[in-house]
Amino acid sequence: MQIQNISSLLARSLGCELSHIRDIHIVQSLWSGYGAIVRFIHNETLLIAKLVNTQAMPQHPKGWSGQTSHERKLSSFINEQTFYQAHASSLKHIAKTPLWLATKNTDEAMVMVLQDVDAVGYDQRYYQLNDTRFTQCLHWLARFHAYFLVYARDPTLWTRGNYWHLDTRQDEFAMMAEGELKQQAQALDKVLVNAQYQTLIHGDAKVANFCFSDARCLALDFQYVGVGVGVVDVMYFLGSCLTESELEMTADAAFDSYFTELKDALPVEYVTQHWEYLEKEWRALIPIAWADFSRFLEGWSPSHHKLHGYSARQTQRGLDLLADYFMP
Repeated sequence: MQIQNISSLLARSLGCELSHIRDIHIVQSLWSGYGAIVRFIHNETLLIAKLVNTQAMPQHPKGWSGQTSHERKLSSFINEQTFYQAHASSLKHIAKTPLWLATKNTDEAMVMVLQDVDAVGYDQRYYQLNDTRFTQCLHWLARFHAYFLVYARDPTLWTRGNYWHLDTRQDEFAMMAEGELKQQAQALDKVLVNAQYQTLIHGDAKVANFCFSDARCLALDFQYVGVGVGVVDVMYFLGSCLTESELEMTADAAFDSYFTELKDALPVEYVTQHWEYLEKEWRALIPIAWADFSRFLEGWSPSHHKLHGYSARQTQRGLDLLADYFMP
């Protein structure tokens, strides 16, 4: 995208004169070359915009290109816009996200303008987390899930959260090696879909999608937000920032911390009526979630570094548990 074209897109999105847009800086490209994240100044305020070239059909770095992938990606950008516009403001004192400011979509481009979180103090990024930062992310997820368990279900968002669920990854499923995991893929998916307690999940809750101030964190990048069980986000977050040995040592305690915060974030009357059943159901689904994600990785990138011994053991646990869900 040329800077002059970006200026025009931003001005149209904000309904202002071109002269009100200045100091445009490309922060990063979007995955697979779909566009860019840009920082700019509008009327002396720093803002961020996500720009998507809807006419592009980029080549996926691992070879997963084509119409199915392209349509999923464009749908995810619309999903993200819907989420920010509907929910970012309500979440600002619960599980903070960037605030939404404007959206402008045409046949050629999608533009979403957001608050620049760096400018309001969330300017710290980490790929290895100390205990404090690690807990902040877990607690953000817990508060986010608690809010959508109780207060808000949005039928305009994806009916399935995350980017790897089976319905949307049939090409990758076809490439899996034959074996128990492939044979049981439908059963794993069915268990997650049929869980009694569903919330909205972030869907891509990796450590790179969290930003930090001195005292708090926020999350961004909500392309894959949708209905799901909360432990799916927690599983994915842990896998994004912990090694195999670290998972062995800390995963159980991390889930305990998450459930403690989730309970604290729920209203007393909800806890009284539902907590015992919710916690039992979601804890039992942890290895199911690992197995479902391993199913995706084994088709998408069978040599992926996240397919290690810990994930293999969790996957087998999940497979072994299926009999409990499908007993005659």
